[in-house]
Amino acid sequence: MIRAGLLALALALTPALALAAPSEVRRSESFMSRALGHEINYAIYLPANIDAGAKLPVIYLLHGADGVGLDWVDQGHVQAVADRLIAEHRMPKTIIVMPDAHNSWYVDSPPSGMGAMGTALERDLPDWVEQHYPARSARTARAVAGYSMGGFGAFDFAFGHPQRYVAVAAMSGAFWTWMKPDMQMDPARNGRFQRLFQGAFGDPFEPRRFWDNAPAQAVDHMAASGPHPAVLLICGRGDDFHLDQEQAEMQRRLEADHIPVETKLIDGGHDWGTWSAALPEVLEFLGRHLREPATASATLPKPGQQ
Repeated sequence: MIRAGLLALALALTPALALAAPSEVRRSESFMSRALGHEINYAIYLPANIDAGAKLPVIYLLHGADGVGLDWVDQGHVQAVADRLIAEHRMPKTIIVMPDAHNSWYVDSPPSGMGAMGTALERDLPDWVEQHYPARSARTARAVAGYSMGGFGAFDFAFGHPQRYVAVAAMSGAFWTWMKPDMQMDPARNGRFQRLFQGAFGDPFEPRRFWDNAPAQAVDHMAASGPHPAVLLICGRGDDFHLDQEQAEMQRRLEADHIPVETKLIDGGHDWGTWSAALPEVLEFLGRHLREPATASATLPKPGQQ
């Protein structure tokens, strides 16, 4: 009788246990970009126990120069961080997408660069994610963040398309606010810039093209009547490239335009020790601005069936 009772209890619990699913990182996903005409690789974090029919917000994490999307997984430990924040109710269940952008600076480039990478990642990637994952299609369900070059890209996306992103964060943002459109380029400087920008702003480097694509310009030309993304800026006090000063300048510009901004300086330099330490605060900040998910039908794709 006791054995029969235990068996019945086990059978009763089995469906509930079967519904539990751990979080997952899919490391080697790809999608076809209409803007580029070829595939782009990305990694994606899917939180644990996604309810049937749920639609979740999405955070896009952008890597820095010479990096890849998987750096967020392998060096930023995004899965463990997100799992903990969700478990502690410090952010909602959220999909996190980490694309590969090479040294594109997240802009549409001339032929010397990587083509329409900005359009591919700002438009094509969210379209794909919202069609193939349980992701909501709304401004209140999209946020973007990045470190260094990725901070440049995150601000370009959020302030270039404020109707599409509710919040943005930059860690050690490489905003280059000191760049001027009429700056004279000597051969030595142009050589350094070409290694860093890889044709994203022309070959040879064109200061005017950079100026036109710079986040500072998007901030300065933000319509007073339009929606403003919530903003967080974090940088290491010992940043190797003095991007703490760039952060202070971007803060000044935002405040001059009456755009609220949260800022923080932390111990560290321009490295993953700093960015991994900042990531929990970044995700928690973005999570505060992402509304609770609505309910609609959705089915997770199986790996390799996208």
